[in-house]
Amino acid sequence: MTGIAAPPAPATRLPDTRADVVLRCGNRGIDEAVAQAHAEHAAGACDDALRALATVHTDATRAYGHGSRESMIILAHLGYLYALCGWHDLARRCHGTALTAATRYLPPADTLRAQLAALACPPGDTIHVGVCRHQSHAAPRRSGTETPCPIR
Repeated sequence: MTGIAAPPAPATRLPDTRADVVLRCGNRGIDEAVAQAHAEHAAGACDDALRALATVHTDATRAYGHGSRESMIILAHLGYLYALCGWHDLARRCHGTALTAATRYLPPADTLRAQLAALACPPGDTIHVGVCRHQSHAAPRRSGTETPCPIR
């Protein structure tokens, strides 16, 4: 070389996190993040899906506030995924928080209230139990005799 420095390598752009998508795209990003978490969860990557959606919820809550529609939607979906893995206490906490926020911040006729209530009681999903690889999974396998949803 003749003393001329090589040009710097092009900066590599890190892939977007779900939180970046939510903060940049609003509801469309939330829909994408929730859909991706459901797909990963259905494939048995429960820990990854739950962790990623919890991060999105934290970031969306920081950006939009606890009483935001975004926060309620993500929290309700997080509870739904927890319920499918058998983590009913965590699911009840998520749903309880989302439904309390809906009661406090949404008008009575808002359709989001019904959507949140529907997510509070997922159907028994024996297919998911068969693929669940949740590392902390301590819930017993479903026997087919499910207890009624405590949220309703």
